[in-house]
Amino acid sequence: MPTIAALKRSINTVCDEFLSLSMCSSLSSGTLLKLVEGGFLPSTNNLQTIFASSNVLNYKPAKLYLGSAKKANKPDLSRQWFVYYSYRNPATGKLERQPPIYRDINTYNTIGERKEYGQALIIIINDLLKAGFSPYEEFVSREDGTLNKNILSCAEFYLAEKKKYLAKKSYTPYSQHVGWFVDWIKETHLTHLNIDQVKRHHIMKFLSDYRERSEKYAAEKGLKKAASNRQINNIKDNISGFFNYFKTNFEDDVTKNPVKGIADLPHKTQGNKAFTDRQMTLLKSLMLEHNARILTFCEMVYESCTRPHEETRLLKVMDLEFDQNRIHIRPELSKEGRSEYIPIGVRYMNWLKKYTHGYAESDYLFSINRHLGANKYNRIKPGPLVPGEEPISEWTLRTWFKAIKDLAGLDETWSIYSFKHSYCVRAYLDTKDVYFIQIKCRHTDLATTCKYLRNLGLFVDLNQIADNVRGI
Repeated sequence: MPTIAALKRSINTVCDEFLSLSMCSSLSSGTLLKLVEGGFLPSTNNLQTIFASSNVLNYKPAKLYLGSAKKANKPDLSRQWFVYYSYRNPATGKLERQPPIYRDINTYNTIGERKEYGQALIIIINDLLKAGFSPYEEFVSREDGTLNKNILSCAEFYLAEKKKYLAKKSYTPYSQHVGWFVDWIKETHLTHLNIDQVKRHHIMKFLSDYRERSEKYAAEKGLKKAASNRQINNIKDNISGFFNYFKTNFEDDVTKNPVKGIADLPHKTQGNKAFTDRQMTLLKSLMLEHNARILTFCEMVYESCTRPHEETRLLKVMDLEFDQNRIHIRPELSKEGRSEYIPIGVRYMNWLKKYTHGYAESDYLFSINRHLGANKYNRIKPGPLVPGEEPISEWTLRTWFKAIKDLAGLDETWSIYSFKHSYCVRAYLDTKDVYFIQIKCRHTDLATTCKYLRNLGLFVDLNQIADNVRGI
């Protein structure tokens, strides 16, 4: 652990590595991460004589978070301390909080030492900001467009690119899995590696350490199980996607994917499940009797084949295009980050027209009107689902449907999403029109639709097979 005195000495000396790096390329986010998180702690006292400062202040200077609980202002050694700063996003013009910087601050055990170490980090970061550093700079050299191949820089670059076109829910797994890999790189002191220097044994050790840590955490918390084989495989696949991105787009710099060749761990796959006609009848009866609001929502999932929490819940009145009997899925909701359209039957579109009559275009389709739920004692209870300014919460939907599932005797493998699968099964059995199901589910090609239907147990006529099998 570095001493405070050593840290102070580093602040009074300009590192040759930093000067070399900053003179040949832009001050990128990868540079800041490498300097501060990777172990380089140069002084930047003389940087203002090297770089021209901007007349527009695009950042809020770094500050030290003392681990204080909410609404408290006292140092707390039991919580994590860190340095933070904000920078103006060039796309929105708004100041946005950047990821916290911990370095070794939490290895010190007294308030005084942590404050002194934190102030030293603040000096470094603020001088970098004054010198022209921007977390939104490109991760390539301004002179020749070459890639900054440091593994930490590449990870930030990759996640920034993913975030541009993926919806929040779709982006989260990439952010988590690549982020865990980056954390492991730091913990194992491999921050000096370039992306083309990461080998297969590094990936295998990371996955092994992740599993070991998960098992230890489960034992400490008394959980039934740790990370499953399927979860480990998903992490491996997303790390593979990270390396494939650079292999595809920067083929001169990255020629191999170190994840390739690592076998999947064995696991059981439940797959998609559709309700039988008997189950559908039972569920509808129970919802009508106990909670008609969840039936209203599930009918929309069934008719539109949308993702319940990521799409159905966030649809607005403006998304209903009655003249063309379709629903518009806005880019911010779409899994692919683009506008998509879903054909809807005339009968259900007529019901939606009546349901949304008199409401604003900006209203969400499904909101709880608590005023309509007030009784004679003026106690506010959840009213019926109606369009409103706030969408119904995921927690509310899950709670409502779990109560119905319990009454129906269905286990946790069933969800509201099963209504979409049920529609597709019925559509195929009634029409045999695979192209219609492709359009309805917004699949990019028929092959994807065929695979989806096979996972639902279709494309096999069991009666015909039974009739064609000869007897003894």
